[in-house]
Amino acid sequence: MQSVIINTNYAKFEIMQDENGTVFERHSNYNKCCFTEWEETFYSSIEEAEKGIYYLYCPDY
Repeated sequence: MQSVIINTNYAKFEIMQDENGTVFERHSNYNKCCFTEWEETFYSSIEEAEKGIYYLYCPDY
């Protein structure tokens, strides 16, 4: 199982891919100290999910 944490100006994201290849995401905004529940995403890989988050939340990237 792989996991990646991405910090943006808006939130902290954690992306995980399980052994079946399903990609999950959870996040926490900086006003709260805890993460949301894990949610399944439509991304097919962690790399694709990272690009999506950077595209949505880091326009200067």
